[in-house]
Amino acid sequence: MDIFISWSKERSKFIANALSQWLPDVIQRNVRPWMSASDIAPGERWNQKVAEQLAQSKVGIICLTPENLTAPWILFEAGAISKTYKDSFVYPYIHDLGELELPGPLGQFQTTTADREGTRTLVRSINSALGADGLAAEALERSFSRWWPLLNKEFKKIPTLEVEPDLPMRVDVLRHTSEAFKRSARF
Repeated sequence: MDIFISWSKERSKFIANALSQWLPDVIQRNVRPWMSASDIAPGERWNQKVAEQLAQSKVGIICLTPENLTAPWILFEAGAISKTYKDSFVYPYIHDLGELELPGPLGQFQTTTADREGTRTLVRSINSALGADGLAAEALERSFSRWWPLLNKEFKKIPTLEVEPDLPMRVDVLRHTSEAFKRSARF
């Protein structure tokens, strides 16, 4: 099963990368995570590769952090994965967020948290989507218990969110930006 792992910005990319390496070790069967940062070779057309992968993936993990909730590509990829209601699974995987903080279209999906229990729920759900190709419940629990410490160790390295101070914009900067926008909008 192809699993599209969506990310945007540094911390989300860190989580996505850790998950993409970890999932095949835990589920062990027919699980092929795909992440644009590591699965598009230099020189390939990235937009074509992303479109191809979105078309064949019925499972998507959307790595969400406070700084990427409204990122255009996150929303696009979540929508593309959920293209069919019947056979697709979209898993918002949240870090430093409450479950009720998801806006708009992302809020329609049940979330999982980037902690032990949330990740266990995610793995169980993906394994269940595999049907007969999934691991037996007991084997999955043993595998999860064995591999969780490695993912948790990686998650402890997630960079902290650096919040930029709220600086008031000067009026002359706003005026210059507005004038530049007007000039660029002319044909």
